Formats: sequence, structure tokens, C-alpha cells
Amino acid sequence: MASKNSSFSPYAIAAGKLPPNISHHDRYSSYNGVPMTAVLAVIAAFAIIFYGIRLHVRFNIMKKLGWDDLVCTFALIGVLMNLSCFGIASVSGPLGKHMWNITLADFLGNNFVVTSYIMQVTMTPTMGLIKLAIFLCYYEFFWALDWCRIAIYTFASLSSAFYLSLTVVQFYFMTARKGETLAKHFAGDMAARVTHIAIPTTAAGLAIDIILLLIPLVAIFQVQMPKKQKIRSASVFLVGIVAIIGSILSLVFKLKTYGNLDLTYHLILVNFFICSEMSLGICIASMPFFFRALKHHKARLSSMAISFPSVRPQFMTRHPSQSDPASSGRSSESEEKKEIVKTSEV
Repeated sequence: MASKNSSFSPYAIAAGKLPPNISHHDRYSSYNGVPMTAVLAVIAAFAIIFYGIRLHVRFNIMKKLGWDDLVCTFALIGVLMNLSCFGIASVSGPLGKHMWNITLADFLGNNFVVTSYIMQVTMTPTMGLIKLAIFLCYYEFFWALDWCRIAIYTFASLSSAFYLSLTVVQFYFMTARKGETLAKHFAGDMAARVTHIAIPTTAAGLAIDIILLLIPLVAIFQVQMPKKQKIRSASVFLVGIVAIIGSILSLVFKLKTYGNLDLTYHLILVNFFICSEMSLGICIASMPFFFRALKHHKARLSSMAISFPSVRPQFMTRHPSQSDPASSGRSSESEEKKEIVKTSEV
């Protein structure tokens, strides 16, 4: 009787069925969550640095704060929260492993269920806040152009309404009901409905990313300024291409994951690219302030670069007494010639 009960223990049952005719390499392959989390931590560190520069410009140079700063602050909190959940799920949890290589207890444990729920209900509003912060940043720099102001109003409203409605839908379908555990709710049909809208919503987010890239580029080339300055200003916003690439990769892996029963193995790449896209979004929202800080401190930075001593190895620094024999011979010959010329003149 004890052996029969142990066979139905969630610690002894695999979470997924092993597919037939699978190679040995594919059967035991997995993603290492430690380096992936480290990469996301580095990108998030850049986001924190750019956010700090943004606050420096606001407090010390511009002497005023805007609504985009508050929005960007909440967005950064969401980025750090999703990064923490990704690290827990991929390092301590089953994220990145095949379903047939983990137990049912691992799949329904807090390291996967709770972190997946937090990421599911916070990832969408975080992405919406990031894009709203970018729109508000554009408004501050390009408000003088009528078409740009109208475009920012329109697309910022549509983007905010889209992400707000999507957040409500995901929170409704992913939250467990009264008397129901979160693990049981995840295994039900209600939570599975969220996966049906994952691909179209990601495609809509990609379209918003493209709009966020095009608005400043078109605005810059309509402003009267030298061509070199236009190219230099446009390069500030070309960082958005990296975010678009991350959004495309997220869409590709969502297409690959859709309908795939090996959820934990493929979901790690989707979450990885979404987290990287969010951190890059913080950098994009703060990029104009970064160049504003460089321009403000240009004189100080250049003086520091000039006064900074050049460090050379000792074998490269030549002492005056350690001149090479050839040069000393040439110098002595030139001195003798000068003396001969002087005596001849006398």
C-alpha cells in the first residue's frame, strides 16, 4: 500500500511525458539559468545607471521633474521585480528544463507557480509604463511640432489603453478564485486562455516599438539643423532598434512555444527576451537625458581627460641619460661640425 501511494506522489511523477524517438542530447538538454540571469542583471545595471543620470539631469540641471520620471520609476521597480522572479524560477526552479526531467512537485511548486504568476501580472503593466515614459519623453523634446504632438497624444493613449486592458484581462484569468490554490488554477482551462492572446498582443507591442522608433527620427529630420547634428541626434534614438530586435525574438519564441507541451523548456527564452527588452526600454527612456548630461559636463570631462596622466610601462619611458648610442653618436658628430663651422668663421 505504501509503494502504491509513493507511485502517485508528486515528487515521483514526471511533469511531462517523454516524446518518442528523441535523441539522448535532446532528452537531457537544459538552459543554465545562472548566466542568463547574470546577463539580465548586467542589462538592468545599465538601466539603473541611465535612470540615475536621468534623475541627476532633472534635479541638478533642469531643476524640475516631470510625469515621465514618476512613470519611469514605477517601470524600473517592475523591471527589477521581473528580473528577481526570472532568477528564482530559472536558478532554483524548473524554468529552462524539460517537462519530463522535472517532477510534478517542481512544476507546481512556488519557485515556478508564484514567480510565473508575478511575472504574468506585472510584465504587461511594466511594459506599458516603459512605453508611456518614452512617449512622455518625446513630448517634452518635440512638443513644438504639431504633427508630432498629435501623434504622441494618439499613440500614447492607444498604447496605454491597450496595456491597461491587457493587464486587467491577465489579472482576471490568472488569479486563483476563492478556495482554489494557485497551482490548481494554473492547471485549469481559465489560465490556459491567456496563452491564446499571447501572440497577437506581442505583435501589437512590436508595432508600438516601431512607432516609438519612427516618431523621433522623422521629427529630427524635419527640424532645421546641420546635417551632422541631425545624424548625431538621430543616433540617440537608434538604440530602439535593439528593443525591436528583442521584441521580435520574443514573438518568435512565443510562436515556437504556442501549443508546445514542453512549457518550462521554451518559456525561459520568452521571458529572457522580454526582461531584456524592458531593461533596454528604461535605457531608451533615459537616453536623451544621458546626452544632455554629457553636453552639460563636456568642459569638465574634457579637462579631466587632458589632466589625466598617461600611464606607460617603465621600459617605454626613456631617461635622458639612457639615450641610445646611435643618437648620442649623431649628436656628438653634429656638435663637432658646429665647432668646426665656428672656428672657420673666426
